[in-house]
Amino acid sequence: MLTLHDPKADIPFSTELLTAGPLEPALQQAWQTLLAHSKSPEKVFQTPEYFAFISQIPNKGNSQELLVAKDALSQEIIAVLPLRAGRRTLCLNIGNYTVLHLRLRAIALLGSIPLTTDNLSLREALIDSIFQNFPEKNTIAMQSLPKDSDFYQQLRSSKSIRKKYGIFVKDGWRACHTTPLPDTYASYLGHFKAKKRYNLNGQIKLLEKNAGLLQLVRIDAPEHIPELTEAIKKLLPVQTLKSFLNEEQFTNLAQKKIKLSYILKCNGIAHAIIIGIKAEGTYHIHNILYDQDKAEYSPGTSVLHLAIEDLIDNLKISLIDYGYGSPEHSYQSSNVPKLRGHVFLYQRTWSNLLMFSTYSAYSTLVNGVKRLVSRLQPVLGQMQHKAPLPVALCLTFL
Repeated sequence: MLTLHDPKADIPFSTELLTAGPLEPALQQAWQTLLAHSKSPEKVFQTPEYFAFISQIPNKGNSQELLVAKDALSQEIIAVLPLRAGRRTLCLNIGNYTVLHLRLRAIALLGSIPLTTDNLSLREALIDSIFQNFPEKNTIAMQSLPKDSDFYQQLRSSKSIRKKYGIFVKDGWRACHTTPLPDTYASYLGHFKAKKRYNLNGQIKLLEKNAGLLQLVRIDAPEHIPELTEAIKKLLPVQTLKSFLNEEQFTNLAQKKIKLSYILKCNGIAHAIIIGIKAEGTYHIHNILYDQDKAEYSPGTSVLHLAIEDLIDNLKISLIDYGYGSPEHSYQSSNVPKLRGHVFLYQRTWSNLLMFSTYSAYSTLVNGVKRLVSRLQPVLGQMQHKAPLPVALCLTFL
């Protein structure tokens, strides 16, 4: 589908929606050029390889399309936006129980920042273009948008954007921990004090003493995937395995050269695993699994420490990204937290206003109750010992 635009942008442009498949050489080259200048913290999700990967996963609820923008005069490609349409839900939860599902008519902007030239008016026009090309959608989802990014600041400051659209940051801004990696492993170790370096080496020796000879295995080729999936099965309970990609999907990622995982073996037996993907010099860690029976010997910390040496010396990775939350196995002195948010840019329809205000009010209420219970915990503990049983139970379940 081709849609012609004559917006107030500095560059009049046309857009075309494309699905996955063979790409013209001009598009491939333009895509790579734009990718090289991308400011997204998750550039891997903007790559042709990842777009091809998700397009090959059968899923009735999701569809993938490329929005390609060309200069209307020169026909130069000035933007390539990988988009994914699918179900997006805001869940109102109490513990593990979901009270209500608020279903959004959203389309995801992969990478969260438009893959385009540095033209502010063009970015705004492309936002309008997304909604024009997907009239059944009324929300754009950006899963990991940096708070300090130029794009977010533009969304906040642009009068035309704020007039037409609302902005909602789901659950507020959250820390994403990253580890910048220098050119050499020796320089990386230099970030730590002597005692920390000694402790790291001591943990590895202790694990080897109690579990057997250590061997780090890099998993980045299709023929390595069966070994990875067997190791995952060994370390995870059956009910948890469903949340992981299957062997065929792991193989697909490896074929596209974006899969990168590690297995730490002790006497030939897997004791820890790192699961992740790589692109554009960044290693995105999704999971670190380890043998719970050997937890006291820190196999998770050991596999990360050994993997970092390989990432620096052999793969020339410049950044590790752990995503949202605080990683269990990390070194705080070398970590750099970045504030990012799951941001929704929505059309100001009554249904959107109702859903986002409902979710916001409910989240505020739940968080307030949690803070209250946390403050009352010391009192509740004393009351359970001193108060009659009915009173203690009432306070406990408040």
